[in-house]
Amino acid sequence: MRLDAEVSDGDLGFGGRLGTNYLLSERTNMYLNYSLENERTDNGLYSRRGDLVSGVKRRLSDATSVYVEERYQDTEVLEA
Repeated sequence: MRLDAEVSDGDLGFGGRLGTNYLLSERTNMYLNYSLENERTDNGLYSRRGDLVSGVKRRLSDATSVYVEERYQDTEVLEA
């Protein structure tokens, strides 16, 4: 099992990422990641977005892998 973490802070506020990766077999791994991002959108509004991604990756060959993934996203638009 592997854990990944990243934290950032800037003009738009706090952000970060936390994730796990579990090797189920030699060719299959499962993962779960959460990220929180603060950004300015194309229309100039500030937003905070949270993404929760879970999935399974199966390597079929050295050049081919298959992913099954589920993503949940929550976005909050902030006043400038």
